[in-house]
Amino acid sequence: MEDNHIVDLNNNTLLLHSRAVAQGGAELLAGQRSPDQLQEDLAGPETSGPSRMWLRALVLGTLAASMVWGHPSSPPVVDTVHGKVLGKFVSLEGFAQPVAVFLGIPFAKPPLGPLRFTPPQPAEPWSFVKNATSYPPMPSRARVLPTSSGPSQLGTKRENLTPLLLHPPSSVFSWEASHPHPLSWSSQNFLTLDLHGDPRKSYPRTPTVIDGVVLPKTPEELQAERKFHTVPYIVGFNKKEFGWFLPTLMSYPLSEGKLDQKTAMSLLWKSYPLVHIPKELIPEATEKYLGGTVDPVKKKDLFLDLIADVMFCVPSVIVARHHRDAGAPTYMYEFQYRPSFSSDMKPKTVIGDHGDEIFSVLGAPFLKEGASEEEIRLSKMVMKFWANFARNGNPNGEGLPHWPEYNQEEGYLQIGANTQAAQKLKDKEVAFWTNLFKKAAEQLPQTEHIEL
Repeated sequence: MEDNHIVDLNNNTLLLHSRAVAQGGAELLAGQRSPDQLQEDLAGPETSGPSRMWLRALVLGTLAASMVWGHPSSPPVVDTVHGKVLGKFVSLEGFAQPVAVFLGIPFAKPPLGPLRFTPPQPAEPWSFVKNATSYPPMPSRARVLPTSSGPSQLGTKRENLTPLLLHPPSSVFSWEASHPHPLSWSSQNFLTLDLHGDPRKSYPRTPTVIDGVVLPKTPEELQAERKFHTVPYIVGFNKKEFGWFLPTLMSYPLSEGKLDQKTAMSLLWKSYPLVHIPKELIPEATEKYLGGTVDPVKKKDLFLDLIADVMFCVPSVIVARHHRDAGAPTYMYEFQYRPSFSSDMKPKTVIGDHGDEIFSVLGAPFLKEGASEEEIRLSKMVMKFWANFARNGNPNGEGLPHWPEYNQEEGYLQIGANTQAAQKLKDKEVAFWTNLFKKAAEQLPQTEHIEL
């Protein structure tokens, strides 16, 4: 009975050690541990002799099986500027060769103590092989946003909606080229639209911080003076940036799915913190977008397009033009695809909602069953574009649709089920809003300022 009891305990122990076997096996293959060391670490001091033999066989058998299944004979170990890192191979459905993955590599010292709110400091170097086979703990403020079928299974969404900027060597990605605006927070810490009172007073504008390091001058001044690094630059937006996710998050009163002209004007004025359209110009802006139809459903969709243009699309084109004119290789895109990961509550007409491109950029169709061949091909193409740009400052490559550089002809790429080049992205909208805000600036006292 005692022997059986010990076996049961050790069986449980072996189950608990199953994850450690994979990690320890990688270190064994990399020459960082001997079989005896790995066995001792996994077994613990109380494991009996027969169970130790069984555990040793399990470890060696697991390693042998990994070679038979097509995994390389040793895990990936690469050099970084701070030291070596150990990664892992991950198999993807539809691919014969595994992919090398390195997770949680430090890029700077932790911003703790006196390092808080200061420029990042280089990470401390290490002399050992750092384990990069898993992510470190997520920030405590990260949360999972609910969907119609429960929490997202693909990761977390941040509470803030600031632009996502990645800075690989000599290149810059930008998903959104807009300035984030302060919004009120509900008790659930979600952004909400305040329908009461003067929106100019309800939403005090937080000024841009000119810190002398990141921003020696305002972004507008730096762009006008062309005092920025002319590195290769990708900037783009989605076809329906304000189609469903953001207005739902901000509690826009659009549940009926339609809108009349008068209500649209009122709602646009309440959206002042997002668009900064002076009240006297609300009728002109509303008429420009909604005046061509009497259909209240179409008016609602056009109203959402208006918000998206001011928040995302027009600023993106303006920034792209500044980079182009400064001599920086620039590439623009418009993402036009509805991922299968979309909430069931999202209208079918919303194709290319805010954040929808992230699924393709990060390869989400490879991580979840049920994605169509079309969606898998799209994700593979987008990942190749992004990887080529990170390597070479140019997204183009063999077997990919041609992505024109954003020059005076203003060519860009429409990314979706039918990916193709086009020209003059939001050209008329940029002209309209530039003239409207110029008119607004001329009507303001000298002490006030309108952002274009």
